[in-house]
Amino acid sequence: HNQFKLNFPNTFGGPTTEITQITSPLDGSHVSNTFGISAKASGPDNASHMQIYVDGAQYADFPSVSALPAGTKITIGNSGTHRISVQTYDSTRGTWVTSAVYVTTP
Repeated sequence: HNQFKLNFPNTFGGPTTEITQITSPLDGSHVSNTFGISAKASGPDNASHMQIYVDGAQYADFPSVSALPAGTKITIGNSGTHRISVQTYDSTRGTWVTSAVYVTTP
């Protein structure tokens, strides 16, 4: 009783692809000009490279990782709202997978 089966289309990557997750800061956060960032890749594919972008410009490059090193920080010199993205190279599929958040600095 009261049991339902729902079938959803695989529209968000699903369990068969690599997914990049920014775990900190959260989207919409107010942060200081220097703040920590953490992100990891999850999924069954092989992640082999990560890059950080700030407002579309490459900020940092981490070859041979599937998670940003502990203590990774970003420094932004101007105030306002900024797009922070982390992309991971999915070496199984030969493509980059990107996740982004927006943060506001004072």
